[in-house]
Amino acid sequence: MDTSDAFAKAWSTHRGFLLGIAYRLLGSYSDAEDVVQEAFARLLRSELDPIEDLRGWLAVVVSRLCFDQLRSARMRHARYAGAHFPEPLIGPPDEGAARGWEVTFTKGEMTSVPRTTPLGYQIINGVYAAIAAYCRAGNNAIVDTVFYDPEALKLARGNFAGLGVLSVGLYCELAEAKRREMSRGDRAPGGAAAFHPLVHLYVRYDLSLDVTYMPAAQAAGRIASAYIRHQTGTAFWAS
Repeated sequence: MDTSDAFAKAWSTHRGFLLGIAYRLLGSYSDAEDVVQEAFARLLRSELDPIEDLRGWLAVVVSRLCFDQLRSARMRHARYAGAHFPEPLIGPPDEGAARGWEVTFTKGEMTSVPRTTPLGYQIINGVYAAIAAYCRAGNNAIVDTVFYDPEALKLARGNFAGLGVLSVGLYCELAEAKRREMSRGDRAPGGAAAFHPLVHLYVRYDLSLDVTYMPAAQAAGRIASAYIRHQTGTAFWAS
């Protein structure tokens, strides 16, 4: 296989995986694309034969580029609304826009949880694949997410197969969730009410905590103690 064919194969095989890493770190799909393109540009300037683990080499380059960008004083920090997904990947249905998540608002409030599009599932799968690769390299990871979509949970289970997972569920009364939504000022109004019936519907937990009035430090201590006792659980795989 000549260099151009090898490069094309690397691009088609690893691009989605690398976008997941970069998007998770930067929170911007356009920035993630720029980083991945730069990583492949560096690959193009390198000798391929000495690289034994091409996927790992690219993941390291992407991660370093992301951290360099995060450390840069030139990086603009934006505040995002909604379920932690930045514009323009989340927004109202629009035939002219590539949305990962479609969400509708009525009188300025979210009326339902975002609908995940094929692009959204592609991003989610890339993120979970990146986390799984990180853990299979011998590292531990804390994944802070909301499984309101059963298809996203299937993607997580598929990627995390064979890994030890301790599943922790944090519960909060709706009234307090609404209060936090308003006080933070960076959440879409109505999101707490929209997500509340679904956040614990599809996944089971090895440890459940009601954090409505529990201090964050106390909750963290309880989770750490549970992890020390049982570093892996079974609830995540239960249907």
